[in-house]
Amino acid sequence: CKTCHWGKDHRDWEAYDISIHGTVYQVNKWDPTQFDMSKKLADADYVGPTCQYCHMRGGHHNVQRLSTVYTSMGMSMADR
Repeated sequence: CKTCHWGKDHRDWEAYDISIHGTVYQVNKWDPTQFDMSKKLADADYVGPTCQYCHMRGGHHNVQRLSTVYTSMGMSMADR
């Protein structure tokens, strides 16, 4: 998410990063017992929500399936 959603025009990552959710993620992200990214999102039991946990609850991490915006940006083949 951070790749596109940060900086002057998209402050989404910064807002998440300084929130309580982002702080919990930053502190625990290296612990696979807290954030097991190999699980499907529908089965995730993270210690705190990630962007995907709230915004892509369909059980996948593939952003492009939710919007045609990525196609117009030349990223239709991107596998997130």
